[in-house]
Amino acid sequence: MEDRSKNSSQTFYSVKSDRVEKKHVDINKLISDVKAPLSFKTRLLLKIILPLSQKAVQNRECSKSTLIRALNEWRKGYRKLARKMVLEGRIPDEDLLFFMTFEEIDELLDTRSPKIISKANHRRRRYRLLDRYIFPEIMKGFPKPINADKKIVVSTDENFSMKGIPVSQGEVTGTVRVALDLEEASLLQPGEILVTYSTDIGWSPFFPILGGVVTELGGLISHGAAVVSREYGLPCIAGMHEQHSSLKLVITYY
Repeated sequence: MEDRSKNSSQTFYSVKSDRVEKKHVDINKLISDVKAPLSFKTRLLLKIILPLSQKAVQNRECSKSTLIRALNEWRKGYRKLARKMVLEGRIPDEDLLFFMTFEEIDELLDTRSPKIISKANHRRRRYRLLDRYIFPEIMKGFPKPINADKKIVVSTDENFSMKGIPVSQGEVTGTVRVALDLEEASLLQPGEILVTYSTDIGWSPFFPILGGVVTELGGLISHGAAVVSREYGLPCIAGMHEQHSSLKLVITYY
């Protein structure tokens, strides 16, 4: 698969973020700000549970970070191997290595089998097609993509509007950038509003330059969109089902 880490890093470091710094929030204040009436027992439990929950989230993110760092080292190793295999004429390009199994790589190093190259090329072609498919959150029977036959259209209606779940407060007016993957996200310009199906940790380098975020998948506690948007002070709307397939690049979003 294509290595897009350089694009992401360049985007991240080339733009300064003017977001408000995070402040420590006192647990007692959090509990006192709850509008619903709480019994003494509930307040006591919250004082115990909230710090533990915060620590659990920190541990989860640390473990994620460790896993990603470890995977990155493996990827760098295989990328180095791929470059050598290209120089030796075993594979036509570096990315093709990532569409082979470990066993196939070993066999290719021993035999130069054209059958393995053919299989890998077929997988890469299929990947580009299948990667665009979107499936419903709940499925029965054989999985069927919901966007297989849909075409992107351009809306020119000034009264065009969309509805979703507000998961991070704020208001923004600007240019919408529909990005279905990280390759398209590399085209994002400062202040643009990202519209996509969903986001994960791989999208984080783009958040400092965004004006807002709109996703089809997610809710109030979705880390990839809601939580990260709140951390950066970005307006964010989630749950706009099938909207990225109805938008093309330039519209105004309020």
